[in-house]
Amino acid sequence: DWSSDVCSSDLDLVPGQSIRVVAGPFADLMGRLEDMTDAGRVRVLLDILGGCTPVMLPRQNVVPADSFL
Repeated sequence: DWSSDVCSSDLDLVPGQSIRVVAGPFADLMGRLEDMTDAGRVRVLLDILGGCTPVMLPRQNVVPADSFL
């Protein structure tokens, strides 16, 4: 599982930023970061079935949309 190699720093993420999910059931989906919690989770809006769906994910499962792995 390579998702543990993703940088876990919150310094590269800001609310409103476009993100890409890199692990888990939503891997390869794009979304928008809504919020980050102190518990290491992020709330993102994912475009699923034509609608924006709020999802809570582990921080290590998302990266900025313009980052390269």
